[in-house]
Amino acid sequence: MSNEGEWIKLDNMSCPVKECPGLKIPVNWVCAKDGQSVFVNEYGRIKCAASISCSGIHIANVCEWGWKCSNDKFHKGQYIIADWEGSNFALSEALRFANKTSSKWISQLVLSLGEQFDE
Repeated sequence: MSNEGEWIKLDNMSCPVKECPGLKIPVNWVCAKDGQSVFVNEYGRIKCAASISCSGIHIANVCEWGWKCSNDKFHKGQYIIADWEGSNFALSEALRFANKTSSKWISQLVLSLGEQFDE
């Protein structure tokens, strides 16, 4: 999987998992395996890395990424893959705070997520 695209750090993003009470609490996401920051690009790929310019330690499509916020009563220690609606909602909220994304970047992300979740 490629490291191409413009990467945005996932800060101020709520839990994208449907019905999670953490859905309304924005957090700065880090990878549980290595403590690195989590980033998304306009092609719907997620990576954890030390910085935007670093290669991803772990990289996957958004539709394959497991999420676990601090609400352990809901997640019960499990990483849960979010659905299309939850992913779009959480990412749109996070991007609102990023102030670095163009409408073209956001449009590409929405199209990419649509393709991933339709497969």
